[in-house]
Amino acid sequence: MCRDIDIIYKNNALIGYTGFVGSNILLSKNEFKWLYNSKNIDDIVDKEFDIVICSGVSGTKFMANKYPEADMNNIMGLIDKLDKIKSVKKFVLISSVDVYPQINDVDENSIIDDSIKGYHFYGKNRLYLERFVEKRFDNYLIVRLPALYGENIKKNFIFDMIYRIPFLLKEETFCNLKQTVRSSNKNTLNDYYIKDIYNNYLLTQNIFKNKNDIYLLRKIFNEHDIFVEKFTDYRSKYQYYNLKNLWNDIVLAINEDIRLLNISTYPLSAKEIAKSCFNEEFTNELKNEDIVDYNIKSIYSLRYNGSDGYLYSKNSVIVDLKKYIDERWIY
Repeated sequence: MCRDIDIIYKNNALIGYTGFVGSNILLSKNEFKWLYNSKNIDDIVDKEFDIVICSGVSGTKFMANKYPEADMNNIMGLIDKLDKIKSVKKFVLISSVDVYPQINDVDENSIIDDSIKGYHFYGKNRLYLERFVEKRFDNYLIVRLPALYGENIKKNFIFDMIYRIPFLLKEETFCNLKQTVRSSNKNTLNDYYIKDIYNNYLLTQNIFKNKNDIYLLRKIFNEHDIFVEKFTDYRSKYQYYNLKNLWNDIVLAINEDIRLLNISTYPLSAKEIAKSCFNEEFTNELKNEDIVDYNIKSIYSLRYNGSDGYLYSKNSVIVDLKKYIDERWIY
């Protein structure tokens, strides 16, 4: 067990504390002296810190690729504020494994060619932020995260299988639904989906307080042939990581003086997850170009008691996923 950096560092800040990643860090370690999000990030200017954890890049992969300029503007706005920090002893950037144009058999030593054909904006924009951090801060740690689960989970295959309702609806789909459902169901849709700045409708966290309304939404979507499981191919492989482990993994990386860390977990197919965690046979098939095959590795796996380039083994991921799902699964 690595020693807690609080022994040395006290004046710490967390950027993005209300987001998915940041809120999970805060649950693990709630003793940050400074907490920032988009509402108060201007206050970070001219401040001095021991450690800054930056999980302040908002936006999903889907939205970033659909609206790349807006995504980059958000990142540039964050960079503008980070550049005005007076001093920091250790800057920790939470990034994504999607900075790799190719997501199979790469590690921290792999050279990223951002000119490669087909390199998506989500990865390219976050790589730009990484390179800013490398130039701006003398002492930094960049942590690249894979697919995530944790408190306040959002859109991914795990979310879809637990709740069986869509996290995001396009405006056209939402409006068509409202035109065809009865009045009481219209109210339910309005209660739990809110319009974002891109005219999509996002599921609110309030739904998780009412299991009966989850069942009702499922029924509405099923009646209109909207099945979220259809968005994933049974052969697709993802690397899932529980955010409850992130703080301890960051602390170990700091203690080991690691500069760049891939959080590499053993890849699992959608079919394996469905069978192991839900006891279901998952056979949904998409076009070959829609199949994903994540296999990001880390040169630091042995320092995390892992092996073969993975910080977390296949068995440990399945056991932890099953526990997480069993605590939340809406049958």
